[in-house]
Amino acid sequence: MTLEQLAARTGTAVTDAGVRMTVDQLVETCDARDLFLQVMDFHGRSLFLGRSRRLGSVDQYLALVGEEGASSAPGPATPPAFSQIDHITSWLFGGRTDLTNLTLVGPEAHAGIDDSRTDPRRWQTIPPPKGCPDRVL
Repeated sequence: MTLEQLAARTGTAVTDAGVRMTVDQLVETCDARDLFLQVMDFHGRSLFLGRSRRLGSVDQYLALVGEEGASSAPGPATPPAFSQIDHITSWLFGGRTDLTNLTLVGPEAHAGIDDSRTDPRRWQTIPPPKGCPDRVL
């Protein structure tokens, strides 16, 4: 949701499990201790959440939910709550655990990703070229 929708309690929002709620319902039923503010740039990318560790953080997961909304793998969209965080450039091949190198992927697609990018029959996560608005190809 936008800040304007939150302030006016209008529009709809989608939870990480794919449940659509009105902003008014969301505000009325939420636990204030679990609110997260996501700061995004003009291209819809989160700011200030980069990490340099092996596993993605809760902050990075929440940012990916806001940016992607579902699995980035082709096929049916897997809701974020049922997705896993994947390195676009694999950790094993020098990829960093920074938000710009992470994406949400459903468990079946995640298990079939070829991190070495050598088997054309398997899924591969490819970083987009500079200037491309997509997070992952």
